[in-house]
This record gives sequence, structure tokens and C-alpha cells, in this order.
Amino acid sequence: MTVELLRSEPVAGATVSGRASIDTSTNDNGYLRIARDTNPQAGRHGNAQQAISNINGGERTKVLIGHGYRGLIVTGTGQSASDPARYISLTNQANWQPAMAALKGQCSILYLYACHPGVSQEGANFLFNLAQVLGCTVMGPTGFIYINPQGMFSLEPRSVWQSATPTHRPNPIEAPTPYFRELLEEIFVVVDTGVVGMKIEDVVSLTFTPLMRNPENRSPSLTIRGADSQEVLKRLALTEPFRLPGIPGAVVTGRLQIQAGDGTEKQFLVLNERMLQDQDNPEIFHYWSKEAASILLNAM
Repeated sequence: MTVELLRSEPVAGATVSGRASIDTSTNDNGYLRIARDTNPQAGRHGNAQQAISNINGGERTKVLIGHGYRGLIVTGTGQSASDPARYISLTNQANWQPAMAALKGQCSILYLYACHPGVSQEGANFLFNLAQVLGCTVMGPTGFIYINPQGMFSLEPRSVWQSATPTHRPNPIEAPTPYFRELLEEIFVVVDTGVVGMKIEDVVSLTFTPLMRNPENRSPSLTIRGADSQEVLKRLALTEPFRLPGIPGAVVTGRLQIQAGDGTEKQFLVLNERMLQDQDNPEIFHYWSKEAASILLNAM
């Protein structure tokens, strides 16, 4: 089996148009670093207040670049959303709304270059709220956004830019859903010898650690053993491995460990509860079902 390279839809050249600002965090998979290297004209921010200040004045097209999650863009902590002063979402509006309101009348459109800020009802509400505060159109992707080594941005296939205006709350758009078989009997993972099949009946344990606002692993992990771990894994609908056309601007929302009886162990980072990144082979990814994180979180 070969590891597929996913296609994507180009959305911007190596230089972002408009008055832009980029997260300075080094807690990053390369997404922010490449964006900074290829956009030297953009501002640099370490918190939400600085991000907003950096796009104040100048061109009426505004751009914020950071890692994201549904209804949220990080503005200072890279791939974790752990500090309310360093992200923008509806849950911490008091931290950023006064500064954002000062931009009213200066902006014709604000783009959020991050994964999933515009997805689902949560994303639609978030963009609409921002649009009302700013008095302009606000747009954010409903899926993963990638940046390649040359600084070109692209969107996950079948994802779009959700758009809100001060007078229009958009209808929610769900993230693209890959095809999954109903129940798996085998998953394909990458080891030293290449892509191999791991029979689910050989799995002896599954451990999940939520990291969305827990970057230091302070929340308890959930470990499921034996037949129960096999039943859960069947329903996680892990897809065959693939490579991405660029680096995703996503938040690390969890860690997943799968242990087989022969000693084989695979560890993955969970990105926005929709994709797994192989920690031994960081260029290898798997989709998993959107219900996967809910299954595990509800069991904790």
C-alpha cells in the first residue's frame, strides 16, 4: 500500500494581501513559521490585544493568521488554546471585544487564516459576532487550511470560506466528512517497515488524553482495555494513512495511544478532533470520525 498525498484547493499566494498579523508562538508545527518567513510585511503578535492593534489602520482588508478550532483563532499560544488572553472566541469576548470595536469603520473584510473557525453553528455565530463588532464582513474556513513550504495556502477539499456580515448570520456549514466504513476490522499504520495492517482483535488498550485547554496534561487520561478497547476502536473509523499538501493550522486537541498485544504501540496527536498525526512519522495523517472524540470524552 502506498501513502496517498491528498489534494487541496489553493486560496492564496505566498504573500497575503491586506494588513496582516501572525502569531509569534514557537509552539508550532511549522505553519506559523512558514507564514512569518513568507510574509515579512505582516505584524507579529503574542496575544489578542496585540493582534488587533497590528491590524489597526492601513488597508481595509485585514488578516489574522494562527492555529484555529471551531469558533476560535489562537493569537499567541500556537497549537494550544490554553490562555484566554491569547485566543479570540465567543467564550472570552470580554478579553478582546473592546479592542476589536476600536477598528469599526476601518475594515471592509477580515480573513481568519486558521483551521475551522467558521465551521458549524459555533463558527457561524462566532463570525457573525465578529462582523457585528467590526461592522464588516468576516470570513473563516469550514475545514483544514494548509501552508506549503513556499508559503502557499490551500483548503481541504469540499471546505469553503464561511462568510458573515453585520446584518447576516450565516447558515451553519459542517466540515467535510471523509468516507468511513461502518465498522473496522483492521487499521493501517506506518511502522519502520512501511504501511502495515494492525488487526483490531490484537489491540489490548486504547488511551486518550484531552488537550484542548489542557496543554500540560493535567486532565486525567482515559484508558480502555481488552474487548472494550477493540469495540471503541472499530467505531473510531480510522482511515488509511495519507500525506497532506501542506502543514495544517490546527490546534492539538488530544493524544491517542494504541497498544497491540505483540508490543506494537502507536501514538497520535489529535488535531481539531478530526485528524490524527502519527507522532513517530509526523508527515503521516489519518482522518477519524467526528464522533470519535465525543465517544472518548463522554466515557471519561
